[in-house]
Amino acid sequence: MSAAEQTDDFSAPTMTDALDAEFLKSAPPEPERSLANATRLVDPLRLNNLMATEITPRYLRRAAREVRRSKSAYALLRRQNERVALAARQFAQQGQILARNAPGQQKARQVQRALRHALEIEAHFDALDTERARFARRTAAATDLLAAWTGIHPAMRGRGRQSALRLRQVILNAERQERVTRERLDETRSLLIHLRAAVEAMRRNGEEIRLDPVTFTRFAGRTRWSVRLGVLALILVIVAAIYPPWSPPRLRMTCAGQQSACSHLSVGGALQMHNQGDGVLFGWVTVTLHDGQHATTQLIPFVLVPRADRTLTCADLATCSLTLQQQVSVAIFSSGGGSNVTIAP
Repeated sequence: MSAAEQTDDFSAPTMTDALDAEFLKSAPPEPERSLANATRLVDPLRLNNLMATEITPRYLRRAAREVRRSKSAYALLRRQNERVALAARQFAQQGQILARNAPGQQKARQVQRALRHALEIEAHFDALDTERARFARRTAAATDLLAAWTGIHPAMRGRGRQSALRLRQVILNAERQERVTRERLDETRSLLIHLRAAVEAMRRNGEEIRLDPVTFTRFAGRTRWSVRLGVLALILVIVAAIYPPWSPPRLRMTCAGQQSACSHLSVGGALQMHNQGDGVLFGWVTVTLHDGQHATTQLIPFVLVPRADRTLTCADLATCSLTLQQQVSVAIFSSGGGSNVTIAP
């Protein structure tokens, strides 16, 4: 046997190559990528979805324009996300402080406003996340379009090569922007955990107040308009009984045996006080005795019901027997007016 015949012939097909070829023939074909989203991106008015063979450079340029517009949108989303993050951080701090405050009517209103504010923050964040997902789906549709084009034109020659390269660069930039925006939103999502903890603390504190029968009765009673109106009506009734606006109490002074008002009274006379209104008349009488060198004062309180009168005799005023040097001044102060009467021998 010659040396050439003893050398191994590696160019001849082996059993392994035959098995691989048979496996490739029997393997199912790779499923075709769906271009439904890509069709909606580049040609929204098209009824049927694009086929890979129908993709032209015009579609690649249109997809690049649509994806390029998302750059400013991502910047706007990040600015809005900063405002949401700041609001969530402030609410988490204020909510924890508010949950520790003593219960009261003012705190109840503050808690209600805080809960509404928390719902607004959550809704705003959900809207930002939904908008980010919408632009991410636009980038994914452009990626599907580029992959389908590359599968049909692997060499990428002619005009389509520049359009495909430009679209690939635009997709890379959009994915970078989307990744930065998603990271910022994830940071804000972690702040929302503290916001939900503050909301739960405020609700738990309010639930403890409601379950306490003594605290809840006092707290809830103060907030009911029926209780407030009842207290206001009681105050108005008391004021109307004492000093009715339609006919307030009025004081009229007369001397005993006379019908007209008097300012001087002789010794042994009496004073009559008349309440001419529909309200209660109350006040006091100050009786001052002057003897030339000294003065003695006596205070007499009184209350007169509506349409009633009271007589002050000389015994009440201590003026039944006065000397020539003595003189008595009677000053009346009341809710219906006042009067001054002089008693001299």
